[in-house]
Amino acid sequence: MIWIVFSIGILLAVVGATSSTALVSMSRLELVQAVSRQLRGGPGSLAWLAEMETYLGITAALTALGMTILGVATPALFTGVSLLGFFALMILVVIPVVLFGGYLLPRWVARSRPEAFRAAVVPVLRPVSASSLCSFPHAPGRPAPISAPSGARVRLRSPAGMKS
Repeated sequence: MIWIVFSIGILLAVVGATSSTALVSMSRLELVQAVSRQLRGGPGSLAWLAEMETYLGITAALTALGMTILGVATPALFTGVSLLGFFALMILVVIPVVLFGGYLLPRWVARSRPEAFRAAVVPVLRPVSASSLCSFPHAPGRPAPISAPSGARVRLRSPAGMKS
């Protein structure tokens, strides 16, 4: 039974961290493209940032929940092991598994193919975000998504001392 709990913790931590990394990678790319379009005078809205913020909050919560489950389940895995054996297993097995599964693997997977991973994760996060509105606070007076005021123009200036 404890191995099932431990596996659930690893799964939640890896999926949460990988999803978060993929969403951040793609958000950076989309933000650069949206700002570039707006600087060139084209249409562009940053309303998608609010939705992405919700998804990133959920992935952070999944990662934290997975790591908490791992922290609670780990001592139960080592009942009956001597103190020296416990520290040896922690240093040689548990810590490398957590570092690899919670940090290195998610970054490797998400950075190699962030578009594909995000396309697979967002359909799962969408219903989770809809159901999480009941449990997560949602301020009714929350500021509107960031966007340029209508009619506003961004003026590009040349570096100091250069004539344009």
